[in-house]
Amino acid sequence: MDRREALRLMGAASVFSVLSSDMFAATLRAQLAANEAGTLRTLSPAQNEIVAAMSDIMIPATGTPGAKAAKG
Repeated sequence: MDRREALRLMGAASVFSVLSSDMFAATLRAQLAANEAGTLRTLSPAQNEIVAAMSDIMIPATGTPGAKAAKG
């Protein structure tokens, strides 16, 4: 990650901390819609699989869906 990307992320984090969770969710949905192809921008496919496996261990399926089932 370069400095510009880091500054952009820090700026977004400071703005999102002030906004409501509904506004944050709407913004996130808009960003996901803009990336229609679903291409990974940060992680490689192998890294993404590792993160998905780790998140499913942290949030396993019980009476409700686990992390893998709730990804979308």
